[in-house]
Amino acid sequence: MNGLTPPQHAAAQAYVRLLQSVRAALADPEHAARALPLLNAPMAEADEALHRAGLAGNERHLLDLIYELPLRELPIHELPLRHPAAQGH
Repeated sequence: MNGLTPPQHAAAQAYVRLLQSVRAALADPEHAARALPLLNAPMAEADEALHRAGLAGNERHLLDLIYELPLRELPIHELPLRHPAAQGH
């Protein structure tokens, strides 16, 4: 079990879903402009989850929480090769 609270877990999952949605929407440059409105729902979900978890404006802590998610919840291609803290950022 990881050390995330339920609101933190929900926020991390919502952020990952938003990343997946953005990648899908922008995958085809010819249709990206028409796909952008489709991002309203995942952006609102992530924003609400971040606020509930007290993470709005704290991206560094959010990324730390994402790395605490069980790998089965993350598509491996969504992760940077190294944890941001290991990169000195």
